[in-house]
Parts: sequence; C-alpha cells; structure tokens
Amino acid sequence: MTLGTQAMMVTKVTTPQDVEILRQLRNATRGTFSHDNSEISTREQTIWWEKNRDHIVAFYISLD
Repeated sequence: MTLGTQAMMVTKVTTPQDVEILRQLRNATRGTFSHDNSEISTREQTIWWEKNRDHIVAFYISLD
C-alpha cells in the first residue's frame, strides 16, 4: 500500500525485535494509546507478550 510516495509496510509481531518495536510505539503514544500512561520497560513488555501472544495477533505499520 502506498501513502503519497511512501510505501506502508504492515508487520505481524512475531520476533523479540518486533515486540520491542511494539513497546517503543506504545511508549511514544502512551498519552493517548493506553489507559495506563506510564512508560513500560523492555522486561514488562516481554512478560506481557509471553502471557498474551497465544491469545492476540499484533501488527505494526511503518513507512518505507
């Protein structure tokens, strides 16, 4: 998919690197993204992912 002259890339979260990107996105938008506005650590994100990964499908979108 393209947006203007930039291509959008949709990535399914499957790797530890994807989980970290998801954490960074969440922290960057935490003021409007979540009811909990505190910043979360890599460890907290990893624990959350391990607990929930079999129950959800997560994606993030990036511009190329």
